[in-house]
Order: sequence, then structure tokens, then C-alpha cells
Amino acid sequence: MAKNGTVGLGYTRKSLVYERADETSVERQDSNLRGRIESDGLTPEIHTDAQGHRSGRSDRNRPAWRMIMRRIKDADVRALYVDSLSRAWRSSKGWNELLETCKRFNVALRILKEGIDTSKGFGAAQKLNSGVMAEVAEFESNIASERMIEISPF
Repeated sequence: MAKNGTVGLGYTRKSLVYERADETSVERQDSNLRGRIESDGLTPEIHTDAQGHRSGRSDRNRPAWRMIMRRIKDADVRALYVDSLSRAWRSSKGWNELLETCKRFNVALRILKEGIDTSKGFGAAQKLNSGVMAEVAEFESNIASERMIEISPF
């Protein structure tokens, strides 16, 4: 185990993409996270759910995410990095639980795409704004699921 507060956890997740380029490839997410974690002076520890499609609606089929949630409690972890809010959670309930877990263990949460960084303070306005973003991510997930049902040959 590393010294206290020297590790930046990173999480990447594969998406299921049919009709466009995969703009959220795990390789791109990994590169973005490593660059940011290292520029923050921390040691990267990246966990990836890349086997098939892993929905962001729950953690049931996301073993790497469950590992992150266990690991976040360790004293050597200073921050959790995710490339985009949609990679972490696509439910507002999950998002709120993540915020509370990070706060409880004094771990900064950094969401690169949306510019969220709880180490710089996370007041009521930021929590409201991120909650709205979580609701939008959940809505997008629901729409994507409906499209999958529509195009499914079954």
C-alpha cells in the first residue's frame, strides 16, 4: 500500500455503441485519467469494466466499480477520477451516494468532462448543478435503452 494520500483512483467503463464512433473508449478514458492524475502529482490506479457492455445504472455488473468503492476507504487514496459523469453513474441516486461516500472518506471527486472537482469546495449550488447533470445522464440512459429495444431483432 502506498503512503497516505498519494493514490488517484481512476475508473473507466466500456459503452455499447452501434451507429457511431466510440467516443468513450476505455483507452481514451484511461489516457485522459492517467494524464490528469499524474499532473496532480498522484500515483494512478485505474480500474476498468471493459468486458462487454457495463451499464452505469447499477453496480451489479461492474466489478471494477465495486472494487473502487471498497478501495476508496483506504488512507492512501486522495481522489477518485472519472472521465465523465456518465461513466460513474447514470442514476441520480447512485450519484448522490457517490458524493456522500467521497465526502465521508475525505476523497476528492474529479469528473473531467463536466469540470467537477469537490476538492475546491462543493456547496449547495454545485450539488444542485451536478444533481441536474445526473438526472440528464439517467434520462439519456433511459432513452438509449428504449432505442436498444426498438432495434433489437428479438
